[in-house]
Amino acid sequence: AITDEDMGFLAYLESKAPLVFVLTKTDKLSKTQAQQALDSASKRLTAGTIQAAAVVKVSSLKKQGIDELRRLLL
Repeated sequence: AITDEDMGFLAYLESKAPLVFVLTKTDKLSKTQAQQALDSASKRLTAGTIQAAAVVKVSSLKKQGIDELRRLLL
């Protein structure tokens, strides 16, 4: 979960560079749980002042989200 302290730190980081949030190990969750985690993180970030470039679900085990993450970072 993203805490209020995290939000303060993220606001500082955002002033320095665009932010990409990566939700890792999503293979350990059901599709529904992974989507809920994504929705929850997105909602929490946008409820504050954070304007993330993206929130990405990634599983290196299942090779999911890797191409999207690579595209965002390069």
